[in-house]
Amino acid sequence: MTNLLRVLARHLIQGVLTLLGITVLSFLLGHIAPGDPAYAILGSDGVTVPTEEQVQVVRESLGLDRSVVEQYFLWLGQLFRGNIGVSFMTNRLIEQELLARIPVTVQLSLLAITFLVLTSLPLGLFLALHKDSLLDHLFLGLTSLFSAVPGFLVALVLILIFAEGLRLLPTSGLNGPTSLILPALAISLGSMTQITRVLRAELLAAFGTEYFQSARAKGFPFRFAAVKHALPNAMSSVLTLWGNYFIAILGGSAVAESIFALPGLGQWVLKSINSHDYPAIQAYVLVMGVLCLMIFLVVDLLQLAIQPRLRRAS
Repeated sequence: MTNLLRVLARHLIQGVLTLLGITVLSFLLGHIAPGDPAYAILGSDGVTVPTEEQVQVVRESLGLDRSVVEQYFLWLGQLFRGNIGVSFMTNRLIEQELLARIPVTVQLSLLAITFLVLTSLPLGLFLALHKDSLLDHLFLGLTSLFSAVPGFLVALVLILIFAEGLRLLPTSGLNGPTSLILPALAISLGSMTQITRVLRAELLAAFGTEYFQSARAKGFPFRFAAVKHALPNAMSSVLTLWGNYFIAILGGSAVAESIFALPGLGQWVLKSINSHDYPAIQAYVLVMGVLCLMIFLVVDLLQLAIQPRLRRAS
């Protein structure tokens, strides 16, 4: 209980400070980017060439004529009142955009990390138990191959096999849970081989430790000792990797969402960046920062739950 409270208190303090830093970062990212949102709004049809007077009027209506410091504190005040802002380009509340798009990206990321866990955990354990076997050498060779293949190419191959060839899964759009299977596989396949390799190495290192040899000396079968004693201690690095990859999947979903035409956060923020939509960019960075902090907390709590030495540290 003491360790649990310590972890929660540490994350609470770090979370508050980190969120303040994220607000500054998300605000500055939009404002230091080249381009003028007022000009982008007036010239959004690709034909109109706005005059300086028109640009100035729009800048004043958006509050962009004020100093950067004043704009930041006005935006921060709105955040504390629960108002995330209004999109420059669509005039819609950003809250509505987020509520429509966050579920798509989160579902995609959760499915991808589920594929990642369900494959890398048993496969890493199997390869560690069968070290230097034919399958072990074959997998290590495939790992290097998958690491060199870009994600968009994996996505195209999956589309050719499962959508165009076998016609089992849809290629684009959001038409039920099956629409997320191909993009989730495309995102997770490359990471799966790397994490499996890390887990295998961690287990092999754990097999040589004193606590594992002690368990074997007590008469426990090798496989039982591997699952009961070696696996929980080998999971520390793997849990951290799972958390980092989950964050990478959340933040890097734009490629998969673009290829498979999914209306998620990644595709939305790319459009916002191209149109210099400051409030949308700021909201995206803020939301991703909050999600990252939540994932770090969950990873720490899981490590506390599965590792006996952390529970006994107090």
